[in-house]
Amino acid sequence: MRNATEDAAVKNLIGCEEIHPSRALQVGTVLANMAAKDDYRVGLSSGGSLVLLLCFLQLRPSSAHGAPQLEACERIQQKAAIALARLCCNPETCNVVAEMQGKDLDRVSKTFSIGK
Repeated sequence: MRNATEDAAVKNLIGCEEIHPSRALQVGTVLANMAAKDDYRVGLSSGGSLVLLLCFLQLRPSSAHGAPQLEACERIQQKAAIALARLCCNPETCNVVAEMQGKDLDRVSKTFSIGK
């Protein structure tokens, strides 16, 4: 189960609790690009990046925000999926992600929201 310190670390990584879609997309794109390089995979796998990417996968914008918001959320989820797929080429990272999905990620991901 995640604790307040881990929650704060993830918030620190992105700089805020409410994530503007363009900022989340930029972060997801950078992480996906970094995950393509062997040199960066270890660092990404050992930090809060996995939690952040899994939280990005769980983003659920309100339908009241309209089509642009929904499309942005879909692009963010695609970038997160790409990054996780690249990181999970390492069996140890794959096991960590599998374990994290069984833990209280829902609570962590609810601390973030997609802004307008």
